[in-house]
Amino acid sequence: MKILVAGAGLFGRTHMELLVGQGAVIAAADPVVALTDRARADFGAETGPDAIALMDTFRPDGVIIAASAAAHLHLAGAALARGIPVLVEKPVALTSKEAARIGKLAAASGTFALPGHVLRFSAQHQALASAVHRSTIGRVLSVTSRRYRDAGHAPRYADIDPVLMTMIHDIDLAQWMTGNHAVSARADRVRGRDGRSVTHATLRDSGGVLWQLVSAWTYPGEDAPPDRIEVLGEDGSLELVVGSGLTSSAVGRIFHSDPTEDALLAEQTAFLAAISTGIAPPEVTMDDAIAGLKAVEMVLADLGLVGSGSA
Repeated sequence: MKILVAGAGLFGRTHMELLVGQGAVIAAADPVVALTDRARADFGAETGPDAIALMDTFRPDGVIIAASAAAHLHLAGAALARGIPVLVEKPVALTSKEAARIGKLAAASGTFALPGHVLRFSAQHQALASAVHRSTIGRVLSVTSRRYRDAGHAPRYADIDPVLMTMIHDIDLAQWMTGNHAVSARADRVRGRDGRSVTHATLRDSGGVLWQLVSAWTYPGEDAPPDRIEVLGEDGSLELVVGSGLTSSAVGRIFHSDPTEDALLAEQTAFLAAISTGIAPPEVTMDDAIAGLKAVEMVLADLGLVGSGSA
């Protein structure tokens, strides 16, 4: 199978390494020549500065878009217009309107666009969602999450807001756990030195469930505390500590996390299988991504930021 990776930076390289491990023939596009030179040397990739030009010369079976979010609509639209399925890494777009446009283009193309919401493919998060959906804790009342990252995120992602970069994961998880979409949001942020920040957001969803989300870019090293998500119901609670396991308030530990799990590999594998079958992966849809971006926009609006890409 031939896969074009649009964006040869760190995340694009991770995709390339996994693709080569799965036996795919790859191409890599990036305007930064040093990045494509590395992709050619390390992975044997066909390369070029222009992803759309490579779509026409390399003729891929699928395209993985790992470029800047500002380019996602343009690149996805070009691939879909050629009947090529796309995996669009998160955020799928900078705005819900742009994401809706990708969705419409996919619907008209005869193929599909898969949002890169990688946690939907994580076994430990799937175990949490399964327990919630089986009503093991009764009707859900709240979803609480904590996602802390190293302070290096600030300079690495200076062109994108933490809500779009990291909190969007927790918004999508809340949507997944509840089956609802956000209808209102209140948010606040405290800024530290060198671009460090912590953002708190409280959202109410269409089912009346409260989402309480915290995202911080403050830790001096990469060993930040593990992500946590708790789902509280009328009959108890479920808490996932990522990398450790899932605990039920009623019976204790019900799922032990596998430290070797690679959710990105699972996402990529699902994408490749969908190319072969022509059936889009069911784990996450463009409608999910659009709803998540609408929630992002609510949070950013309450923070007083103009445009969902504001830093």
